[in-house]
Amino acid sequence: MQDFFILQRLRLVCVFLWALLVFAPSPGQAQGMGPVTGGALAGGLVGTSASVAATVLLAQDDQYVWNWSQLRGWRALPVAAGIVGGAIQGGIGSDRLGPAVGWSALGAVGGAGVGALIGPSIWGDERGRWAGLLIGAGAGAVAGWVVGTVVSAPRTEATPAASLAFSVPFGAGR
Repeated sequence: MQDFFILQRLRLVCVFLWALLVFAPSPGQAQGMGPVTGGALAGGLVGTSASVAATVLLAQDDQYVWNWSQLRGWRALPVAAGIVGGAIQGGIGSDRLGPAVGWSALGAVGGAGVGALIGPSIWGDERGRWAGLLIGAGAGAVAGWVVGTVVSAPRTEATPAASLAFSVPFGAGR
């Protein structure tokens, strides 16, 4: 039961930090942070959501985390990838960072709702609802980040394809 309250507090902190990022006038700059720092923070939150989702999914198969040292290794990979990917996105295309964060928050909320509805039918016990909620939120956050990045990509005009023409003479034309 204590684990449930820890996860509930973690979810509350993540929602609070996402709200700060979504409602900031410009990603990170309103608080004196550059877009690279804002991207790293947002990517770290999305990576943490994915890591929590993977850990909860494994816990449904009775593979639990018993101490902090088990959180290293592959479970830390989504967090590190999120930090690095968010920093790169903030540095290269900071105009895509805001929509990515917004879509990620929307995906997390939508995924949490869908997961909470589907979870009990998958696992069939009392832990199915909150496990589905956390797994859906993590998957939705990652999917939302990808959708937000792709949707906000700058539109470019299609350039006509270059044509290559050559002639080969056949026959003896003397």
